Amino acid sequence: MTKNKSKSTSVKAVIELELDMFRTVSSTVFPPSEERLRNFMLMREMHHSIWPSSIVDAYLEEMNQAKAIGRNFISEKYACLEKRQCAMTDSHRIDELVATEMDWIVEITHKYPLLLASFDSGVGEYIRCEYSALSSTTIAMISDFFAKAKAEGRNLIEERYSNLSLAMGYQSIPELEHALSLKSFVKMH
Repeated sequence: MTKNKSKSTSVKAVIELELDMFRTVSSTVFPPSEERLRNFMLMREMHHSIWPSSIVDAYLEEMNQAKAIGRNFISEKYACLEKRQCAMTDSHRIDELVATEMDWIVEITHKYPLLLASFDSGVGEYIRCEYSALSSTTIAMISDFFAKAKAEGRNLIEERYSNLSLAMGYQSIPELEHALSLKSFVKMH
């Protein structure tokens, strides 16, 4: 199996596990619906699309271990968001990941203001809760990956949204941004 096909297979397996977990989420704020399930799958694919195979595989292994003992990472994330529980595995590194992602978000927001127009001040907490259930080992892998990306001048949020644009049928983020501007224009008139 080629490296990309192997990663694609692993990403699909991760999303299936996450989807199974999402379906059982008991959240007063984020109840699952068919539209939410479709959006969830699209956003999860975007999230994992930038990770190298080593991180996807490590996360898949964690997901399988969690499932085997009855843990639900998605429920834990939403419980964290609702301030019911939050088990930080490596809070210092998680703080660094959140700061890095927030820097990338600010950078991309300046380039494409409509793309992330719905993001609010709570996005940092969402990112923090996203990583809170992961092991220190996986957090370290992600942290190292982010550091390398920063050193290379990459913006992983922009890469995620570039992949999302393609998945939505657009050729690029600028094309998606243009489509969003047309929708905004229509809503204004």
